[in-house]
Amino acid sequence: MLNNKTIDNMSRAINIKSALPLLVISPVISVFLFLLPVKIGLEIFIACCFISFLTTVIFFRNQISWNGYKTVLLCYILFATFSEIFDIDGYRSSELRTLAYVSLFLLTVPTSSISFTLLKKLTIVANFAATLLSSYQFYILNAPRAHGYINAIPFATICATLSLFLFIFLLYEKNNKLQFTMAVLYTLSITTIIYTGTRGVWLAYMFGVALIVVFSKDKIKSFFSYKSICLTILCFCILATLTSPTIKQRYEDFTQNTTALTSNNYQTSVGARLQLWKAAIYTIQQDGLFGAKKPYQENLQELSTNGILAEEVYKGNFAHYHNNYLDKLVKYGIQGLVVWLFFAMFPLVTFFKYRRTNQLLFLLTLAPPAVYMTAALTDMPFRNLESLAFYITVIYLPYILSNKAEIVTPSKRLS
Repeated sequence: MLNNKTIDNMSRAINIKSALPLLVISPVISVFLFLLPVKIGLEIFIACCFISFLTTVIFFRNQISWNGYKTVLLCYILFATFSEIFDIDGYRSSELRTLAYVSLFLLTVPTSSISFTLLKKLTIVANFAATLLSSYQFYILNAPRAHGYINAIPFATICATLSLFLFIFLLYEKNNKLQFTMAVLYTLSITTIIYTGTRGVWLAYMFGVALIVVFSKDKIKSFFSYKSICLTILCFCILATLTSPTIKQRYEDFTQNTTALTSNNYQTSVGARLQLWKAAIYTIQQDGLFGAKKPYQENLQELSTNGILAEEVYKGNFAHYHNNYLDKLVKYGIQGLVVWLFFAMFPLVTFFKYRRTNQLLFLLTLAPPAVYMTAALTDMPFRNLESLAFYITVIYLPYILSNKAEIVTPSKRLS
């Protein structure tokens, strides 16, 4: 018979075994639950990457496998490192450190370590937390462009991706009560995006929704019924009531920006972007193959002196060209743009073949690049550290998603 000491030891071993899977996927949990609503969310995420790495190496090292995206990630980190060392505009050291921290997790996390069910729960809680934070800033603090502890554009980009995840899971939800709850929360998640006032992300989000609808037409048809149509109308009314003042205000701002442009006034968000894109294209024509020969600020100063860039835009001290594609091309040349595109799009290319056989997996792979790569046309969502960490983590999820188990069984070390 087993004595009490043996039973206690077995109980502790079982508890440790049940906790280990959560430690392995703690970066995923933290990037959903803490990155936006907590001021030190990025620091928590980094700590979780170290915890996951150590846990996997100690207890799951025999289940670490390799895939194509890990090769692409390593190549991207190496390119960024060499750019920092040799290029006149290299990657920022903080960006390199973030890439290194995330790679600790991605290069070691076991396959089949998280389920669709757990990811759905994380998505629901993350959208709820983001909605509460945005509502607090918008209604209580009266922030003109409500967002969390990071810049409005990366905040909106993350929220847009989370909202698309929720939309996808809503289409696949069969429980009527949970479907109703998710539909209302999904509506509120859209208000979070609108309250940020980021028109480029609005466009990216609408493009993402359109893509999901196109690739899940059969699911959309089966989703709609009399009840769901009534629910859709209710949600639309809620959305229109809550967001119409913000949409109206941003439309008026856009009209004023357009009027200012006719007077050659570029001291607006639209005017500055057009000028910076013009400067980028001019620079590319001169040094497109290997990147600009001069540092960013020095290049803008010369363009301003030569009358190519408006002086007020140069004096505005913009940190980048407000277009991820042009920024990479100007600073790192055609090879820099190609490496970055491989890094950002490789998972989508890999899992595109599942668009019919495993549609849910494909849609979850489609959502992040649909938002980020469209938002990158008017801004730099990959430049912000929180936004970069979020993207790299969620774009890797298809490699570790499983219908069967939360995580593979740990090694015999705990037996």
